[in-house]
Amino acid sequence: MLPNGTDHAIFRLGDELSVRLPRVNGRLGLGSKELEWLPRLAPALPVSVSVPVAEGRPGHGYPWFWRIHTWVEGDTVPLEAIDADQAAHDLAALIKCLQKCLQSVDSEGAPVGRGVTLALS
Repeated sequence: MLPNGTDHAIFRLGDELSVRLPRVNGRLGLGSKELEWLPRLAPALPVSVSVPVAEGRPGHGYPWFWRIHTWVEGDTVPLEAIDADQAAHDLAALIKCLQKCLQSVDSEGAPVGRGVTLALS
């Protein structure tokens, strides 16, 4: 199977995990907002998301930090098979649900600009 993604090459790691390797301009420092916040947000989301479980360091000729994530089973749909109208409706429903679901997540320590109006950030 070829790695998918434009920002990352993604490879299966056993049945339950994946390895995400940045293709270009990866992070040069430890940690990220995604490592802290995605596991906290995932339980409140209406869809399954891949959650980071570990971070690898640069080395052996690879210059960036990389991650191991949980694997979410699914299929890649060819672009020509996507119904644009239905996709737009599905996306709108997801965003509406996200707004509601994310209100239930404790946002203490969240990055500035998240959960507040732009005027306050």
